[in-house]
Amino acid sequence: MDNSNTEFEFMRQSEAREWKARFDKKAKELGRNEAIAWWKDTIREIEKKRGKTEANALIERITQLRTRRI
Repeated sequence: MDNSNTEFEFMRQSEAREWKARFDKKAKELGRNEAIAWWKDTIREIEKKRGKTEANALIERITQLRTRRI
């Protein structure tokens, strides 16, 4: 993997960590159900801007963070 791919992957992982932190904060402040509703709206907006493939990739990276696979 060349340096630009490594940097891009680092950015993608950083984004996943940021979205996970935002979700966790919302869940703590508003409750899990409100956080889930917020996340569904957010991921729909990401889907509109970047496409379903990228939105699904983000979801997968966040899932990996939650299960500590990355």
